[in-house]
Amino acid sequence: MEKSTKIKKLYKQIQEKLFILIPEKWEKIYLYASILEQESGLQNGEMFFYYFPKGLLKRNPINGYEIPSRFNIEEERYMHLVDSLYHLLKELREAMLEEYQKAWSNVTISIEGIQFQIEYSYVDLVHSRFSAYDRHIIWQYLYLQMPMEMFNKEERRKIENYLMYSKEEAKQKEIDRETFYYKPAKAKVAYSKKEKIEHNSIPKQALEIEYGNKRKTIKLEEISKPEESFEQKVENARKIAETKLKEYDKGTVYVVKEENKQSFNQILNSYRI
Repeated sequence: MEKSTKIKKLYKQIQEKLFILIPEKWEKIYLYASILEQESGLQNGEMFFYYFPKGLLKRNPINGYEIPSRFNIEEERYMHLVDSLYHLLKELREAMLEEYQKAWSNVTISIEGIQFQIEYSYVDLVHSRFSAYDRHIIWQYLYLQMPMEMFNKEERRKIENYLMYSKEEAKQKEIDRETFYYKPAKAKVAYSKKEKIEHNSIPKQALEIEYGNKRKTIKLEEISKPEESFEQKVENARKIAETKLKEYDKGTVYVVKEENKQSFNQILNSYRI
């Protein structure tokens, strides 16, 4: 499939958003999303994603919606990012409709290493013999390769029933692939706490910027005045970071505005330059 610049850009934005949403190292990411056109003209759908944590031993996939409780992340802020990911998928659907006059009903995205793969399906889900729950179970079996014994009797029956019709659905699918040869830049504020000696003293703070195997650390106290607020210190660091990364191709930097226990909480409390 020949892709326009707009679609390639959306692929990249979707990938970057998934990277932000997952707070630990991973081997593979899988996402499913559906957008259905009802007879009333309204749209509805769903989205879920899973990832396999990186490790020496094979580990079970993690449901993306479990991340806030697993990593002590503010759920409202996290769900705002999830909603923005679904909005990007809606934009992708509109772009595909505009360029190819075809509106997909659901997509499955898989990311492994530098390989981004998206599978478009044009199956009529509104009048499907399978419910949304059925398709979630079937999708887990097909893409996450969950063993059949993990499902109950009724779920196994649904999967077996689907497999009888899978060749029919396969004719209504298209697969597209994109390779990204870059690693998104990350930044975080690292804290080295010390006991306060006076009212105006603050912990040492530094802005750490990573891009591939390159790293730059900027100590806030070295670039700021004592009377400046923490937000002003970070803003100064942001400006320096922006200058330092101009030499990198399409670098993305996140600057943290406040302290949190979890490193991913720091990214969620950040803004983008």
